[in-house]
Amino acid sequence: MQLIACVDQNWGIGRNGNLLFRLPADMKFFRATTIHQTVVMGGNTFRSLPGSKPLPNRDNVVLSTTLPPGDNYLVVRTLNDLLAVLRRISDQDSIFIAGGEQIYRALLPYCDRAVITKVGANGNADRFFPNLDQHPEWSLSGDVTHQHDSGYNLTFCHYIYKGGKENETIS
Repeated sequence: MQLIACVDQNWGIGRNGNLLFRLPADMKFFRATTIHQTVVMGGNTFRSLPGSKPLPNRDNVVLSTTLPPGDNYLVVRTLNDLLAVLRRISDQDSIFIAGGEQIYRALLPYCDRAVITKVGANGNADRFFPNLDQHPEWSLSGDVTHQHDSGYNLTFCHYIYKGGKENETIS
């Protein structure tokens, strides 16, 4: 499984239930990376999507105790139920954890890669992604590209779980 996020210079991901930045290049990257894959998110992240509708052309799985079931997305109520659903997906590399903060923290131990867009700015976040640069078992791979978008410097980074203690598996 993989994590995917856009973070500010302090690893912030959101403020007041919204994204910190609206960056067409990052949105395009997210769409291209997750299309025809499984995206996993919490209820608040789902409700923050345009129209509170599932992402098109993806299998949407939402962990929420309050969100009602709906068309084109699956709602699970507990982390154990979520892990059971994810266990049934044969291609674990096709699963992308897409937020928010609690989901990232809960599923980090099950992931072996992270795709992170770093924005060279402070977004004054109130929600944060775990700082992988400070996790000794995660390392930045050589896959890094830079781009400028909407007045911001972006760095598209790939992190890999490199060991230490074994990440938990869901199989």
